[in-house]
Amino acid sequence: MRTSIIKTSLIGGVFVCVLSCAARHSRLPSPELVEQVNYQRARAAQLLNQGDFQTALNILEDVNSRMPNDAWTLGLLGWAQWKTGSFKEAVGNFEESLRRDYLNHLTHLRFAQMLIEQGKIGRALTEFELAVKYGSSDPLAHYNYGLALYKTGRKEEALIEWQQAYDLDRSDPKYAEAMGMGLTGTDDRRALYYFEKANSLGVEGPSFHHNFALLLQRLGDHDRAEREFQRALEKDPDNASYRFGLAAFYTNAGSYEKALPIWKGLVEQSPGDLSYRIHFARTLLELGRFQEAISVLEPIEAGQGMDGETPKTIAIGEAGTGPVSVDDAFGILAMSYRGLGDLEKANLFIEKALDINSESVEHLNNYGVILAERGMIDRARIQWQKVLEIEPDNETARQNLSASGR
Repeated sequence: MRTSIIKTSLIGGVFVCVLSCAARHSRLPSPELVEQVNYQRARAAQLLNQGDFQTALNILEDVNSRMPNDAWTLGLLGWAQWKTGSFKEAVGNFEESLRRDYLNHLTHLRFAQMLIEQGKIGRALTEFELAVKYGSSDPLAHYNYGLALYKTGRKEEALIEWQQAYDLDRSDPKYAEAMGMGLTGTDDRRALYYFEKANSLGVEGPSFHHNFALLLQRLGDHDRAEREFQRALEKDPDNASYRFGLAAFYTNAGSYEKALPIWKGLVEQSPGDLSYRIHFARTLLELGRFQEAISVLEPIEAGQGMDGETPKTIAIGEAGTGPVSVDDAFGILAMSYRGLGDLEKANLFIEKALDINSESVEHLNNYGVILAERGMIDRARIQWQKVLEIEPDNETARQNLSASGR
């Protein structure tokens, strides 16, 4: 028995297939059936691209029952099943499709995307490699492979794939945006060129504006950074990461009054997130609202929600604020109690902070200040001298030593 493979191609957005018989003497499909199947498959592909996965699945199941074992139909069926949560069935249909048409790079690509979403990184990367091998002229294959590499920490390799995608199609803003992302942190000026290129091409996603803002912040262009942070939030006002980014931007710029309501909103939205509380409390401290800062950090001060033991680290901050940890909270409590004139509690909490992070120049400087205000000048000067051993150019420590009669 001889079999021949169904060939498919995409021409002008319409799927065209050449059908052949499965056995030497079996009857060829009627022209009417071929026309119907082609139309239904094209309609299903359109629905998949539009995100209407369930309707597409219904159509493709009917197509597959009427014309089984067609490679392209099976590939589309796997796509629809993936997107509707039938992962086991999707794997089977992707694999069967590739057995019948191994060179179809789009099937490799969609299979890879599903696998990486399911955490099957090794096999996903293999499928991505095959997608770019058999679809070397398709920028989308290089782009998605780059995304997978970037997510797995292989940023240099991701940039190579994104460069190929951009070289193949310089009119699509997502390829320019990817180049900007890939270059951020290693060549910020080149990254800026690609972000601006993507912007000129009409990129719309809020994540673009947020990432663009982070780059502009790194480059010191604060006016444009603020506008881009705000644009991201306009497009997705409930996104906690974007709200965090803008709040952190204002905090770093010393615009505490602008940062304060955003931090407050994040704490109200996620009251159990101690990192938000630390950022909020620090902003209150900077504004001289000492009792409010203490109240915000009450769960940490009391050890509530921590199984009776205070952890040494909390969540990692983003957008340039750096990591936050419990020692930061203790430091804020110390300086808040100092602001209220309670130097004994201030001393207690700054020592707790130093128990966790003994080489923090901020804690050491503040410990010196608290000791000096308690009249312990010699001990205070020891703390500032420790700061200079860690950070010889620390101006705060130098000024404190000078003011204490060094």
